[in-house]
Amino acid sequence: MIWITADDVIAIHSRFIEKGGGLDGLRDRDILESAISTPLQSFGGKELFPTDLEKIARIGFGLAANHAFLDGKKRIGAMVVQILLK
Repeated sequence: MIWITADDVIAIHSRFIEKGGGLDGLRDRDILESAISTPLQSFGGKELFPTDLEKIARIGFGLAANHAFLDGKKRIGAMVVQILLK
């Protein structure tokens, strides 16, 4: 699976806000990086989210629940999930 980067998510968010309206901007890059890297974590040599679907669900949750952006956190979470499912 090809994984998404913070810069990818920021670009998608900006484009989404441009088209759909809302407040563009990143509130906290560290929170964004955390949402993106959490699904890839492992412990004791075992992945915490072993399947692609589990990873995608976790990044969607992380983007929606964390407040990395000024606006559109649920929209960006849903959009990234859709992109990764393709």
